[in-house]
Amino acid sequence: MQEKYINAFVDYLSFQRKYSPHTLEAYRTDLYQFSQFISRQFEYTDPVEADRDSIRSWIVELVEEGVSPRSVNRKLSSLKSFYKYMLREGVLKLNPAANVRNVKTPERLPKALRVQDVNAMMDQFDFRGTYNDVLGQTILSLLYHTGIRRAELIGLRDIDTDLVNGRIKVMGKRRKERILPLGREAISHLGTYKELKVELGLKGEHFFLTEKGNMLYPALVHRLVQSNLSIWTNSSQKSPHVMRHSFATHLLRNGADLNAIKELLGHSSLSATQIYTNNSIEHLKEVHKKHPKS
Repeated sequence: MQEKYINAFVDYLSFQRKYSPHTLEAYRTDLYQFSQFISRQFEYTDPVEADRDSIRSWIVELVEEGVSPRSVNRKLSSLKSFYKYMLREGVLKLNPAANVRNVKTPERLPKALRVQDVNAMMDQFDFRGTYNDVLGQTILSLLYHTGIRRAELIGLRDIDTDLVNGRIKVMGKRRKERILPLGREAISHLGTYKELKVELGLKGEHFFLTEKGNMLYPALVHRLVQSNLSIWTNSSQKSPHVMRHSFATHLLRNGADLNAIKELLGHSSLSATQIYTNNSIEHLKEVHKKHPKS
């Protein structure tokens, strides 16, 4: 009986959803593996007989066998899709997998630019190009010098940018404000950009503006950062977020206190910041390899 429902589901994915042969085989394999498990452990003859507990038991067995969290979650996703189809076809009245949670996957470590690459990039900035050239370089500079988020950069207002005293006021998540210091290099870059805005007659509430004087938007910031990082570095990481990662990682490697980094980044809890300690440990491992007895 189990083949009847599994085959019907796979046919639906093939003819209605137009899934590739490789994807269809993955679904079929996942469902047969589950069917074999519930037959062995619970003496069920068909996956439509399974309940939440039997599904969770399968997940536990997969984890104990060393199957990666991502693979386990993919298999669970196959089950959930199967049961949704069974509901739609009227075979089941309840989805036994609906409230089964995914296995927690380990958080990927942030990828930071090398300090020497950032220094070389900043040293080569040329603020004599087009407006977008200057805008892109200034954005990169502020992202790296302060670690602010892309949304915070876009929302930065002109009145909250104090170049005389070297600080900016940022509106973070949950409308939480924080004051961030600016170093001499950042002040210089922001000052040059501000002079260009005055020269071009660009006025607006926000500090960063488009060529037409409008507020920036996420896709433009990403495009400017990506294009400039492609010019100035060989890094495969070319998003605004990598500048935030680099800011935090480089601070930690140079001895900054974790709580201070937390405040600068605007994290609500220290656990969100602690991922950078893992990243720093990976760096220390690489350094340690140079030890003659490593």
